Amino acid sequence: MALTFAVAAVVIVLIAVVPFPRPADFDGEELRVIVFVVAITAWPMAWTFLFGPMFLGGPGSHFFPFIWFAPAMCVAVVILAANVNAPACRVRIPVVLLMTLLPMSLLPLVNDGRGGEVLRWGVWVVLMLAVLTTGRGVRLSAVAVGCRIGVLLTAPSIAVAVVCEPDVVVANCRVDKCGLAGHAITSPFSGNGNVLGLTLALMLPFALAGTRVGRAAMLVLASALLADLAGSRTALLGIAVVTVLHFALRVAYGRMRDVILALGLFSTLTISLMPAVLVYGDEAFALRGVLWNRAKAMIVDFPLFGQGPTAWEHFGFSSIIKANYSPHNAWLDMGVSVGLWGILVVVGSAVLLVCLASRRERETLIVYFCVLLAISTLESVFVPYFLGIVAPFAALLPFFVGRGDSAFGAEPKRDIWLGIKALGRNQDSISAVVQADRIRQPGRNLQRRPAAVDQEEML
Repeated sequence: MALTFAVAAVVIVLIAVVPFPRPADFDGEELRVIVFVVAITAWPMAWTFLFGPMFLGGPGSHFFPFIWFAPAMCVAVVILAANVNAPACRVRIPVVLLMTLLPMSLLPLVNDGRGGEVLRWGVWVVLMLAVLTTGRGVRLSAVAVGCRIGVLLTAPSIAVAVVCEPDVVVANCRVDKCGLAGHAITSPFSGNGNVLGLTLALMLPFALAGTRVGRAAMLVLASALLADLAGSRTALLGIAVVTVLHFALRVAYGRMRDVILALGLFSTLTISLMPAVLVYGDEAFALRGVLWNRAKAMIVDFPLFGQGPTAWEHFGFSSIIKANYSPHNAWLDMGVSVGLWGILVVVGSAVLLVCLASRRERETLIVYFCVLLAISTLESVFVPYFLGIVAPFAALLPFFVGRGDSAFGAEPKRDIWLGIKALGRNQDSISAVVQADRIRQPGRNLQRRPAAVDQEEML
């Protein structure tokens, strides 16, 4: 049954995303971002469930986890070098705000002499270089294509792993986690298949951007099949949230779209805050209650700046309870790691990013943050100050959208009508989105701009 689910997901994804847009539809900066998105999403999944168990055996290997992120690190350096040498280079303000947390997260590691964890911190710093700067800006369609390719490459890697390593990656599911597949994907590098489901759920808001209804439905179905196979209930919650919001926005117009986004954001934010502000017994939510209560006690001890990004991991080493890798709530995890000040910085950066985006980009970002908040109720995946264990790309992906400054946030009044006309002229949905973006930004073309234009934009 596990193989059936995996193969079905591969077939559905192929139908949903093929044919791909031509490389000529994107400029050099966007192509580099597409490669980075694939390297930070599909590549780690392939090594976690296929290549890692096949060639490395277990997490005791010296190559873990650097081989997981080495390609993305290389692309991040290339992106930074190319953007810095671009005449229209600008620094993304929300990312700069986030990077103020890096010294705060490094000091506890240095003071405690945790050399291996300092290296993990360094890996994260290199990955953040990919979103630090931008040239002419990255269109939403480029990020969407990167996520679709990521889903497309992840699905067959799981199918091949089920065929080649069934004894290692296919396990009997827990009674409370058994889905329709009857089995669960696992890995010696992740302990279970949760990371697979969460990765797909977090890519989905961007992957659905600009797709037709049929393709969007197939992407949702394929992601749900793999999330069920991964035994990830939290991922299925995230997929449900993005599905409801995405298809509701498809049929809404005008102020109704704003109402839908506001309700989604308010609902998911409220739910995600419940473990942090309410009192639960230790047995609540599959023993997550004991983790939440312990995290609250740790926050009370160091409320302002936290105890460092690996404080919870070290607490878990000596704890008499099964502490796992995080408190299983994003707000509590950030409170333990970087304190209330760090939470304010993270929230401020996300709000600034949304405010600086154009309207269509803003809607996709809000849907993404709704999914992130829903997942953050029971997991912690948004860790923008350290190399997180689960889906580190979650803290990078949204910052590729737009230019991250006020000069790129203006939206032409006739953008909706121009987009409709573009959709009518193009048969392929992805090409239609690219064409709509070209019309929306008439000064932006695929040819290199004259130096005078670039200088004028910088003023």
